[in-house]
Amino acid sequence: MTDAALSSSAPRAGMARTAWLALALLALAVFGLALGASVGSTGFDSVLRARHDAVAWQIVWDIRLPRTLGAWLAGALLGLAGAVAQGLFRNPLADPFLLGSASGAALAVAIAFAVMAAGAPTAQRWRRWPRPGWPAWV
Repeated sequence: MTDAALSSSAPRAGMARTAWLALALLALAVFGLALGASVGSTGFDSVLRARHDAVAWQIVWDIRLPRTLGAWLAGALLGLAGAVAQGLFRNPLADPFLLGSASGAALAVAIAFAVMAAGAPTAQRWRRWPRPGWPAWV
């Protein structure tokens, strides 16, 4: 074989390997989604019965799958954010605590709680309201 033939077949082999890897990862993601939808008090049986049973259908499609997809999406986005941070700072050890973004996020949550009075419903439990003769909304 000539050098030109070797160099043209190398990208094709790399693309085929990438396509197989993407297909395997997609199959693994679908398997993980099915496994996540089967976790619960009724187990995988509700996934199998979902087509014929209205209650099982509601359990799987309205409760389990949205939670599983949300967890999968949150994990994927956290992984992507970590990879972006490591690439941006060119530091393979970059993490949210090293960069200070974890502390900034905690500060933002504390400020949001203070501004929106998120602790007020909890604090009202400890107060002895309403007192006799006072309106119920106080």
